[in-house]
Amino acid sequence: MKIGGYKVELVKRLEPSLGATFVRRGDALLVAREAEDGGYELELFELDGLKSIGRAPVEGVTAVARAGEQAVLLTVRPGRQERSANRRERKLEVRDLKDFRVLTTIVEDKPGYIAASPDGSRIAVAHDFGALNIWDAGTGKLLSEYASKGVGGVAYSHDGALLAAKEFRGELKIFDATKPGEKPLRSVAAGSGEALIAFHPREHIVAAAGKNAIKIVDANTAKATASLKTTKKESQGAIGHMAFSPDGKLLVTATLSDGVVGFWDLEEAEFIGHALELKEPLSGVEFDAPGKLLLVSSFEAAELYSITKA
Repeated sequence: MKIGGYKVELVKRLEPSLGATFVRRGDALLVAREAEDGGYELELFELDGLKSIGRAPVEGVTAVARAGEQAVLLTVRPGRQERSANRRERKLEVRDLKDFRVLTTIVEDKPGYIAASPDGSRIAVAHDFGALNIWDAGTGKLLSEYASKGVGGVAYSHDGALLAAKEFRGELKIFDATKPGEKPLRSVAAGSGEALIAFHPREHIVAAAGKNAIKIVDANTAKATASLKTTKKESQGAIGHMAFSPDGKLLVTATLSDGVVGFWDLEEAEFIGHALELKEPLSGVEFDAPGKLLLVSSFEAAELYSITKA
């Protein structure tokens, strides 16, 4: 498929899958899925040849995310006894990628979007109707709790210096990520409703999704530098996932409903087309380190697409 100046081709489909993410330095793929025995498992693949290099049973994992070069962050569905005790709590586990042992366990009350710092040392947890919590990934200690009426997207800058969080009421807050507990450095109106955000891979620039537009914000000045008008499909389906290409020239979005994947040219600040319409909810989109592969993961499969200039 050709879209704008890009050619998008399916390389591999891995199923079943509940979620997937690129790990280590973006050169490996981790897939979470239901196992044949009715439980759950993780499987680690080298991207070169997609060779399986590790597998381990886990609890009812619902989401996976990179946490530094040596670890992965899991969101774990509570067991039957835990659900009966408190239906709101979720367990977050930081696991070593070498042997999948649990390094840290964090218990959160109904977490929303979650982000790990680039070095994997801290975990930011948003709450749809409450605070933004910052946790020490090594000790499991709560470092700070920023009071709010509802925080959606959270993201760390590429260098770990800044943390951005978008509140549902529309404010994009920029924090000094090295000083948890302090007030925001700056804020900017970024549109109410959808609250997903993503940081540029090289610069202190944030993409903040809204119902009618994606705002591009300079996090150093809290100034909006561009506004990408969303199409009807993004407005109706709501953007649930976003990812910058490693060179920062392309932004990929995925809607919460229908799995519509859109491409946006950031140099021209314009929409260039819908690459995929998978007709199913997606659990994430992201690029590998070189930017040659796009991972589109759903609750059924992990699909790898090659992205080349047409």
